[in-house]
Amino acid sequence: AEQQARKARAQELRNQAQALQQQGRIAEAISGYRQSLSIWPDPDLEAFVRRLETGLSQASATPPVPSPGSTSQLVPVQP
Repeated sequence: AEQQARKARAQELRNQAQALQQQGRIAEAISGYRQSLSIWPDPDLEAFVRRLETGLSQASATPPVPSPGSTSQLVPVQP
């Protein structure tokens, strides 16, 4: 039961972070993704966050980094 609750909370944080990212609030999105990762590790999300951080530190002329699974919503947290 606790595992399901952790997974649900991580997904909620991930969804909030994605919404922030779509609003262009990248630094806040990264923070939300990191909170999600602290609850439920996900190597794919970790790699995505690293790319976001790299993009944030580069010049603003760089095209925005696409969302994970940019053709659809974020992939649910994997067990």
